[in-house]
Amino acid sequence: MQVEEPVPVVLITRKGNKQQFKNFKVSAESEFVKRIKSHEQAEREEKEKVKMRTLAINEMQQAEERTLELEKLVTKRPNYS
Repeated sequence: MQVEEPVPVVLITRKGNKQQFKNFKVSAESEFVKRIKSHEQAEREEKEKVKMRTLAINEMQQAEERTLELEKLVTKRPNYS
């Protein structure tokens, strides 16, 4: 069994208008760290989904623009029959 290193954590607190930072380490096996890592993974996955959707939309728009340009060229071509 591999023992994981403790995870450094910064706790930000507020005293009046001043922020205070407290550094400490939390066990990598703690529920807190597991939830943070799970949340970060979910955010990365969501970001990747948004990226893929954006790329797909962009590709569809480009294809539509090419189709419209081709239609313009076909309709403007003189008929020599």
